[in-house]
Amino acid sequence: MEHDLCGQSEEAEEALRWVEPAGGELSGLIDITVEVPQDTRSIRFSMGGVAFAELTDDYAQTTRSAPVWHTVTESSWHAPGRQLLEAEVVTPRGTFKASRWVVNVSEAESDRDGDTRILSLSGAWQFLNAQDVPAQCFSGESPNVVCADVELPWENVRVPSSFGAVRARWNAYKGTLYAYRREFEIEVESNHGKGRFLLVFSSCYFAAEVYLNDVRVGASIGGYLPVRLDVTDQVRAGVNRVVLVGDNRLSEIHACGVGSHRDMYWNWGGILQEVDLCRTDAVDLLDVAANGAQDGTLELRFSGINATGRHADIYVDIEVGSPEGGAVLSERRRIRVDSDGSCLQSVSLKLKNPTLWSLQDPVLYHVTVRTSSIEGRCLRTRAGFRTVEARGNKLLLNGEEISHLAGINRHADYPGLGRTEPAGLSRRELQRLHDMGFRVIRPGHYPATAGLLDAADELGMLVIEEINISQTRTEQLVDPGVQEFARQQLSRMVARDWGHPSVIIWSVANEIPSHSNEAADYASTLISYGRSLDTSRLWTQSSPWLMHDRTYDVLDIILINLYAGWYYGVEENAAELVRLVADLAGDKPVMVAEYGAEAVAGRKGTHPGTEEAQARLVDTYQSQLRGVTGLVATMYWTSTEYVWGLEPIGGYPDPVRMFNTKGLLTWNRQPKLAAQTFFAPARVSGVAIDAIRPGDTAVGVNCVVSIEALGSEAAGTLAFELPAGLAVIPATPGFALEAGESQDITVRIEGPLAVDLPLASVHPVLACGRRGVSRPLLLRMDGTGAPLALDAGAWTAQAPVGWAKLTAQSTFSPGAAFGWLGPGPQTLDWGGEELVRDLLLDYEPRTLRLSIAPGNHVLQVLTGDKEWPTWSLKVEVDGDLVAKLPERIGFGGFRWLAIPLQGGEQGRCVDIRFSADTGCWKIGALTVAPAREQERKG
Repeated sequence: MEHDLCGQSEEAEEALRWVEPAGGELSGLIDITVEVPQDTRSIRFSMGGVAFAELTDDYAQTTRSAPVWHTVTESSWHAPGRQLLEAEVVTPRGTFKASRWVVNVSEAESDRDGDTRILSLSGAWQFLNAQDVPAQCFSGESPNVVCADVELPWENVRVPSSFGAVRARWNAYKGTLYAYRREFEIEVESNHGKGRFLLVFSSCYFAAEVYLNDVRVGASIGGYLPVRLDVTDQVRAGVNRVVLVGDNRLSEIHACGVGSHRDMYWNWGGILQEVDLCRTDAVDLLDVAANGAQDGTLELRFSGINATGRHADIYVDIEVGSPEGGAVLSERRRIRVDSDGSCLQSVSLKLKNPTLWSLQDPVLYHVTVRTSSIEGRCLRTRAGFRTVEARGNKLLLNGEEISHLAGINRHADYPGLGRTEPAGLSRRELQRLHDMGFRVIRPGHYPATAGLLDAADELGMLVIEEINISQTRTEQLVDPGVQEFARQQLSRMVARDWGHPSVIIWSVANEIPSHSNEAADYASTLISYGRSLDTSRLWTQSSPWLMHDRTYDVLDIILINLYAGWYYGVEENAAELVRLVADLAGDKPVMVAEYGAEAVAGRKGTHPGTEEAQARLVDTYQSQLRGVTGLVATMYWTSTEYVWGLEPIGGYPDPVRMFNTKGLLTWNRQPKLAAQTFFAPARVSGVAIDAIRPGDTAVGVNCVVSIEALGSEAAGTLAFELPAGLAVIPATPGFALEAGESQDITVRIEGPLAVDLPLASVHPVLACGRRGVSRPLLLRMDGTGAPLALDAGAWTAQAPVGWAKLTAQSTFSPGAAFGWLGPGPQTLDWGGEELVRDLLLDYEPRTLRLSIAPGNHVLQVLTGDKEWPTWSLKVEVDGDLVAKLPERIGFGGFRWLAIPLQGGEQGRCVDIRFSADTGCWKIGALTVAPAREQERKG
């Protein structure tokens, strides 16, 4: 191994170290990890002088986390043989390089599926960003970027690539014009009259025009789906030059109705997936897709080419092989190829008693089709035999109901890759999700890669596939251009993915304004067109409009995006909302297609935006929806974090820029707490703590923790997280439960009272390696034993038993026990647990008058906020400062402050003034009780 380190600092050079790849030979999916100086801002990777990735510290900066310098690449996308792998490390002190020699033992995919007439054009291309050249270089019918003799600052890059992930300086939020080019050489004469040449781009985002040898040969729009361009008249023997001029500007994207309401995810442009040159006969078959049914019917559909100007027949030999490899059926059939290249005639075969494809046993048969064309073509695919149908409010797979499946949404977004995705990475990520327990996946919100669907077929995961129409404005849905774009996307998606048994549902939109008649008409029109393409699957669109949606009548299955507890309402309402939708939709199956909450990994507390809050929301949804009849699946949004946009996403305090953090895994694929708790076999179902007495400054209470096993047996221990000073006895009580069994475990909590209360919690630690969701331990005051116990907050929140309500309208009057002098403060009610759900707060000082009895007393004030930090609180009694919050209380934290009061011999009124040095002051409860004897002695 050879290292080439250069730079200005020995310290920096010593810190540069290759962690992965571990060996010198490269094949398949390659992990790349480098250890670098702590002040590194970015790392630019290249192999053989071809740039393929750049990592930056953007995620670390915005989430205030440690950077992870890791990406992946696919070896077959790079030149074979000995190559120099380089990492260029950018720091404020300069740029340093680390390099090593490796040997790429993978060959380019030039013999794909055994067809030697496919030439892979993936690998080294040149790239040009319109921002780096004058505007006229990209203008006109034959722009300068197409001409070989015009000198322009082209740079070597790998294809496939999302160019903004290759070099960060190209990563424009609003998109740009761009160009790729490369040369390739072929030996076959193009004018021999026997064949055709097709240039195939698997995915170009968003719009592209393609030129071969300076001649425009075709265009693509929409991305994600393949386009085939007949380049026979332009290709020539020897060296050829292909140029792709692309456009991923938001103006172009929004005009087609894609995310036109707002930006849903980062705009990764480029040649996102593979490029091939394919040679065919004048009449030929290009692809085959096979769709099997439960009764053994196997339907084959073909795509073809016909350059003769008249219809023609091709005879094919079809062989169906068992999963073990032996042939189970062989037939010879005739395929009619129309003059336009379409193959309207499908082939129907019948197998006796096939082994069915299912979630538990995803059996795949091998289908081989050999043509009788001049040079002969061998097409290969796979087929699963399964039938999906909606019967009433049930979804049936092979006649058996599937319900309450765990589902996940997933964006294709990876550090150093953007939306470009090697098949090996798709397989790795789906395997991880499958191992966690997920069985339904929804690639959002665009067609998946073929590699991802192959992995779903193999693993036994159900897929909901969707076209790229999302949050489109009402006026656009009636635009003929947008509707035609949607139809083209739909037909291309169905044509490519019809043969995948994992795909059971087609979706024509996400979060369109389907509470409007215009959107309802769009859905009806697109689904009607879709059913003309495929009747073997269910049709839907995913709606956030719940009881206001107007498309349910035309859907086969209802998909709702439900964010109660995040963007609106509370998560405890989830089951009620789903039942209301099910009642409105009638006798149809229902899926929750999205739910979720943001969480920044490592952020402490229990407020929204923390890992604890995210895990709690997931747990609430699962427990709420477990008993909803007819619910097919509940799908979390999303599996991983992804790049969002320049502005922070709303919905929680202290949001982060650029990234949507709802993922169960971070952008760097590190698990958050919710990923650990999602499939925990046990949960804490309740906590009961003995109330403490007003006036107590120490805790000595019993705590009963109720724990229940869910779908399987569960064993483990309870783990208590307590602030310093509090202790639990015994420290780690154990449990062992059968499925469905519950148990109450009693412990004792002891220690001082003046601690942040909701930061105390309990959760199960399971023997299987998972852990359960934390439940807060909220210490209670027994208001029934206090001369004065006030629940401070809004009139909308009922006071607990034994407590009086102190609101902003509680004005003091002669003879009253309490009330405000002058204007009262503001109120806030978050909902949830009593006492801490609501509070009184203000930026201005406010004075509360209390009538107290003779003698010595203790005033205890509860301050804090379940959703936000509490910065400051000062308490004055009759003009004297008697208490001050010693430090900021974090998100979701609370603290009791104890203040002595003297009632004198006759009793009296005292004036309590609340104020803050920073921000607003907050109080949630107050008690006044006689001081204990031991306290008077102290």
